[in-house]
Amino acid sequence: MGDVKTLDFYAFISARYDVKREMYEGAANPIAIEVYHIPAHAYDVDDMIAASKLVLPTTKKILAPSSSASTRILEFPRYRSFAQSFPNTVRSLKA
Repeated sequence: MGDVKTLDFYAFISARYDVKREMYEGAANPIAIEVYHIPAHAYDVDDMIAASKLVLPTTKKILAPSSSASTRILEFPRYRSFAQSFPNTVRSLKA
């Protein structure tokens, strides 16, 4: 999260994720994009990274210009009836 102050609100998540990482260089400070996914569910990962790169300029300008040095997308199993996003994460529902 860098220097950003957030509430004492966090989760410990355990899974056998693969992680695809790319850097977004279009901001004043580079932003790491990470997609954590079950290995068999890699089919949308490139699209998630491409979409993140498209929206990061707008979200950084409108919401929080210096909010974090990374953004993470975590796969969350669809068989659960809830999901929670935490600072610096976005949930992705997969079947």
